[in-house]
Amino acid sequence: MEKKNKGFTIPELLAVIVIIGILVTIASASYNGISKTLKEKTYQNKINLIKTKAVEYATDNNVDAETISVAKLLNEGYLELENDTEANEKLNNPNGGYLDCYQVSINKNIDDYDINVTSDDTCNMANLDNASSKITIYAYETEKVNNNVQINYEALGSNNNTKWTNKDVYLFIDPKTLPVEELSNVKITWTLNNEIITKNGNLTDSVSSNLDYANIYQVETNYLYNAMVTAQIEIDGKRYSQKASVKIDKEKPSVALDFNASYEKMDEQTRRATKIINFNGSDGSGSGIGLTKENNTVVGYFLTDDATYVPSASDFNITTEAHQTNAYENGTYYGYTIDAVGNISNPTSINIDNVTYDLPVCLLPNANKTWTNKDYTYTYGCKNDKGTGCSYELISKTVTTDTDTLPDFEWKATDNTGNSVNCESKGLSVKVDKTAPTCNITVISGTLGRNNWYTTDVKLALNYSDNLSGIAAYGITTSTNADFNSEKETTLNFDTPGITYYGYVKDNAGNVGTCNITVKRLTTPPTCNLSLSGTKGNNNWYRSNVAVTMQTNGYGISEKKIYSPNGAVNNDYYTLTYDTNNATITGNVTNEAGLTGTCSTIIKRDVTPPVATLRMKTTHYCYHTINVTTSGGCGDSSSSRDIDCTTWDNKGFNNSSTLNSYLSSNVGSYKSYSYKGKTEGDNVSYNQAELVCSDNMTTNVSYKIGNKSGAIYDLDSDSNARSKTNYTMTGTCTDEAGNQASSSKNFYRYEDEQYCEKTHTEYTCDSTHIEVTNCDDGKNYTTSSGNNCGGADSNGEYGSNGDGSYYDCGWGSGGSGSTSDCGHVNEVCDHETSYEVSDGFYKCADNKWR
Repeated sequence: MEKKNKGFTIPELLAVIVIIGILVTIASASYNGISKTLKEKTYQNKINLIKTKAVEYATDNNVDAETISVAKLLNEGYLELENDTEANEKLNNPNGGYLDCYQVSINKNIDDYDINVTSDDTCNMANLDNASSKITIYAYETEKVNNNVQINYEALGSNNNTKWTNKDVYLFIDPKTLPVEELSNVKITWTLNNEIITKNGNLTDSVSSNLDYANIYQVETNYLYNAMVTAQIEIDGKRYSQKASVKIDKEKPSVALDFNASYEKMDEQTRRATKIINFNGSDGSGSGIGLTKENNTVVGYFLTDDATYVPSASDFNITTEAHQTNAYENGTYYGYTIDAVGNISNPTSINIDNVTYDLPVCLLPNANKTWTNKDYTYTYGCKNDKGTGCSYELISKTVTTDTDTLPDFEWKATDNTGNSVNCESKGLSVKVDKTAPTCNITVISGTLGRNNWYTTDVKLALNYSDNLSGIAAYGITTSTNADFNSEKETTLNFDTPGITYYGYVKDNAGNVGTCNITVKRLTTPPTCNLSLSGTKGNNNWYRSNVAVTMQTNGYGISEKKIYSPNGAVNNDYYTLTYDTNNATITGNVTNEAGLTGTCSTIIKRDVTPPVATLRMKTTHYCYHTINVTTSGGCGDSSSSRDIDCTTWDNKGFNNSSTLNSYLSSNVGSYKSYSYKGKTEGDNVSYNQAELVCSDNMTTNVSYKIGNKSGAIYDLDSDSNARSKTNYTMTGTCTDEAGNQASSSKNFYRYEDEQYCEKTHTEYTCDSTHIEVTNCDDGKNYTTSSGNNCGGADSNGEYGSNGDGSYYDCGWGSGGSGSTSDCGHVNEVCDHETSYEVSDGFYKCADNKWR
């Protein structure tokens, strides 16, 4: 039968697709549930790990109650970093995000701890713990020498990683590691067990013995201390915290000795039995048994048969690993142990009494365990016992050169019967040092001026070295007697032309080395003063050449200079030879150290007298005179007007129409005018003598004419002058410096002659109004009515008495008038009838000076 293959129908295919979709949905939901469960399980495991590590932290730090961040456990190594980053992203949260900011609450409950872990979205505590973890506290060991604190500047370590010491400890917070830089003052609370000390003060940049600094704290004990010291630093309201481990061990360790009384070990070299002594050291809670030497060998024990010998650290030669040694002879032995910081135990004795003497005994050379600067002789060979004795004398050798340890050497010990044993000396300590230590003194701070002078405090340091035994004592002093004062530094803080400092250094063998340095200090600058000599005038002026000399004060003056105003350099003497009102002279003085001082003075010199001129005081004048007759009736007046030259020239009054227009607008309607001309000159006197003074240097000049002060002298007010036709005056000018100059002049009185015009125009008018013009002063006067109008005397002049004298300008109808103002009258009116009259002339004596 034939089979036929048949595919899915469309309904069947749709059914399959629906089934597959249902299966995918079920699988996805199942996967999400499983994934969520796994994440939650991982999260809980991490929380449990955090709690476990928090218990470790609390145990290590003796915590009673404290809340910390997970970041703190990460920073201190209790939790491993999953991401190496500075951000709070070091430990992943399986549910998303990170666990660094979670807070861990720790509370001690009898012998256990209650730990609670909670989230903290602010990350404030984590940020604070991160910043705190970067703060570094260094530990330094210190000791007092002659009541002075000396610090070993090689730090014991920092924070919780510090070494043991058998000395007191200074803790120092490095300000460069604080979250805020350049702090000068801060509050720090130090906590040591139950002791809490708060310091508000300045910070130091390096460890110091000055406990006033807030970032310095002292830990001291007479016994044993092994705990954490907490420093809480408050900055801008935030409290940062860091801890430092302090481990001080001043307690002596102890040691126990034992040996097996029935056990004897045959020495292969000596072929005889020895006893093995075992050491068992204990240091309690201290630094532990065993001192590490420079070759990294840890030694812990020492054995001697000398009850009086006190060992030092260098004597210990039995390692902690071996912790045993051989006793070759019967006797009492003394064992010691040493801990990690160098504390040495009290001796423990043990008695050995069953070592046999079957063979000759090697006589080992005695070691010299104390340094000496003398020759050292050691003896070795065969030790004479109770048996057959020794076949040769002891061998002695002397060490004469610097030596610490002799090379290994061998010999044989032989008795009288021929028995012998091989002997060996290994590493024999002889400690001979004949070479004195060396030293030098150097300047470590100070400003060096000229000629090896220092111009500031000089800080000196003693440097030393020794070839073998090491330095035992040292000192720096100004004494010529050796003084081992344990001082390595000193400061010269006073001026001196030279002081010698001596350095003394002694090694452990007693050799003494010396060195010295001579230092000069000069910090005070010199001073100077300038003295002036010459002929002194008034007001601090000099009226002669001025000699300038310099006086100085101070030690070690090496150079003196005077600088003239133009900058020229002189020595200590200078002469000013020219006139000046402000010459600054400067002095400069220098001492041997190069320090300088300056001084200055201002000189005023004037040897030239002023120039004096005595003259008549005059004024300049310039004007045009215009006679104006206004229009109107016969009685209207005629007037004379002066127009200044500037107005005349600017307005163009030489043109008659321009002048007419000006007169019309400024005078009113007019009938006629006459132009008397232009006068200009400097010949009007005030009848005063004027003194003119000029000086090339000073500005304030005093004036004196005759016996009166001032630049003007009124001749008319001088009754003596008024009585003379000529008068000699003397004027004196005195400048600020007191230089004087005089000028004399003769003044003469004169009569000023003035003349009227020889002709003038007269107008006939009625008898009621006559205007009279005085030709001298230009004033207008009107006669009273009823006068004879138009009449003239025999001289053709109106108002005349006919005898050559004239009435005054205000004369009336007849009679004699005053002649004090002699004047010609010009009668004018507004009638057109006119004719010329020929005049004479007059003169007036007004007693003016010229």
